[in-house]
Amino acid sequence: MSIRGVPFAATPEMGMAEQVAFLNSVLEGSTEYSIIAMDLDAKILAWNDGARRIYGYEPEDVVGKVTTALLHDPAEVRSGQAQKILDDALAGGKWEGRLQRRRKNGTRFSAHVTITVRRDASEGPIGFTMISRDLTESERIEREPRQTAS
Repeated sequence: MSIRGVPFAATPEMGMAEQVAFLNSVLEGSTEYSIIAMDLDAKILAWNDGARRIYGYEPEDVVGKVTTALLHDPAEVRSGQAQKILDDALAGGKWEGRLQRRRKNGTRFSAHVTITVRRDASEGPIGFTMISRDLTESERIEREPRQTAS
């Protein structure tokens, strides 16, 4: 079964409305992960609460108004690296790696980012889903000297 071209497995007893409600609850509950839907030009179409928390923008500031270039390090946008990432995702179905990201207040941070292609019912590409996780806390923990047991 798929919902708008996205594979999703569920029992036959779980109706479409229940599946949609489940997926909405996953999006709402994913506060530690930024989940962003965008079109093929990287224009932001959907923005979960994790994206708001991590990046600092309210949905009404970004949805339908800007591209995800806003979240990249400006040097990556100028160099064409940001576009190359989307091109690679489109060509291979997925791109994954560590990127420097930028919050609304201008601070920069490292994030693990996964970009997958969204497809329509006929399997044609219609955009991307970008899931990212702020690595600030895990990097801080890695930098702390390790405590040894006495």
